[in-house]
Amino acid sequence: MKTVQNIRDGLRQGTVTVAEFHEFMKAEGQKIDARSADVTWRYGSICDPYDMGYEGEDNIGRVYFARTLGSDVWVEFSDLPHETRRDLRSRLESGKPPLTVPFNPEVERMADAISNVYGDDLFGGPDRARALEAAQAALNAFRDPEHSAG
Repeated sequence: MKTVQNIRDGLRQGTVTVAEFHEFMKAEGQKIDARSADVTWRYGSICDPYDMGYEGEDNIGRVYFARTLGSDVWVEFSDLPHETRRDLRSRLESGKPPLTVPFNPEVERMADAISNVYGDDLFGGPDRARALEAAQAALNAFRDPEHSAG
């Protein structure tokens, strides 16, 4: 199993190619859920966002990265699937915070049910994260009643 550190070490030692590095990053990018991803940006080389030491013209600008909740792998936006990149940019433009619960279809259905009962003002729209957290807690309680809160 390759980790980011393995890949970076391999790049320095010449045992991993730049193409293999980007393939790894694109695979990591496939795991990112735009609704719950951590996002950051910094000023850096647009031509070399991972600071791999490319020679050539250096265009400085904002370089955006995203990662899956709990991951230490920051993926530059150009290595993300188009839909994920589009959704992250939309989320950034809207100023919405990330949801704190990763995507889970069961949790989504429960959150929708909670929204239907309590209304979108309480658990929909900008407070969707609260509905997802409540649904996740309820799902956990149903699965393991001994460890439920309360």
